[in-house]
This record gives sequence, structure tokens and C-alpha cells, in this order.
Amino acid sequence: MKAMNIRSIASALAAAALFAAGPAQAHEGHDHAADLPPLPLQATGPRLEARSADLELLAVLEDRQLVIYLDHFASNVPITDARLELESGDWSAKAQARPDGSYVVDAAPLAAPGSHPVVITVEAGDIVDLLNGELQVGAPQPPAGPAAERAGVVPRSGWVLGGLAALGVFGVLVMRIRRSA
Repeated sequence: MKAMNIRSIASALAAAALFAAGPAQAHEGHDHAADLPPLPLQATGPRLEARSADLELLAVLEDRQLVIYLDHFASNVPITDARLELESGDWSAKAQARPDGSYVVDAAPLAAPGSHPVVITVEAGDIVDLLNGELQVGAPQPPAGPAAERAGVVPRSGWVLGGLAALGVFGVLVMRIRRSA
């Protein structure tokens, strides 16, 4: 009977250790994040995508500017010396090339919530093309509040509660063993 009780205690201790263990943390000398290359930036604004047999275009609305990335469809090689003209309703503008190979245009009228069909005229060397796309702009999101900041606390409190539950089970097992002895 004592072997059975020892196994029960060992099992309860193992369960308590599993529940009480938190996520692994790096400590001095073991932070490998510095060895990793930085992650590419992810565009978070509304997007417009357009493609043809020759071209592929991605435009991202950042603040009140449309940042445009243009490349060859077949090879994905960026096109950095094109002329781009954009039109949407009464609005039209010419994009300016940026040093990083992208293009930018002031697009304040397109920042309003709603659906904005856009026609882009592209002249890139021997290629002359019309691309059509639609920019969907949603309503502005409210800033993250204290509830979003506290979201990281929930998993840690879950580990603590699990550890306390395991200790409670362990206590019940100890009480049973004492009563049966």
C-alpha cells in the first residue's frame, strides 16, 4: 500500500512541477535574438494590389500618402525608374520616386473611409500599361487602451493558478495518506 502512496505523491509532484513551470526565459549570455536578422517591416495600412502580364504593383496607404512598390511580374525584380500617374474620381497625381526604389504620392482624398477605385498608368522603359485596383479604407481604429496592455498578464496568471491547483491536489493526496496510515 505504501508503494501506491509513493507513486501517487510522485505523480502529484510531477503534475505540480509541470503546472508551476513558466515559459523559458533567456538569461545573461543566452540572448540569441541579437544573432537573428531583423524582420522585414509589415505594411499595416490599407492596400491596393494590381497586376498585368508584365507588371505587379502594391500600394499601401501610410498616413495620407500612398507608398507604391512596382516590379516585373515574371521575375519580381523591382522597377525603380518608372513614371506613375494615378487617378481616382476627380483626384489625380504623379508619383515621385524614392531612394529605396519605391514611389510615393500624396493621397489625402483616398484616406477617407470607403472604397476607392484607382487607375494607375505605368511607363517603364518599353512597357506602357494601365493597372486597375481598389483601395478599401476602413474607419480609424481607436488607440489601444489599458486592457490591451494588460493582455500579457493573463497567461502568467494562468500558470500561477495552475500551480496553485496542483498544490491543492498534492495537499489532498497528503491528507488521504495521513488518514489511511
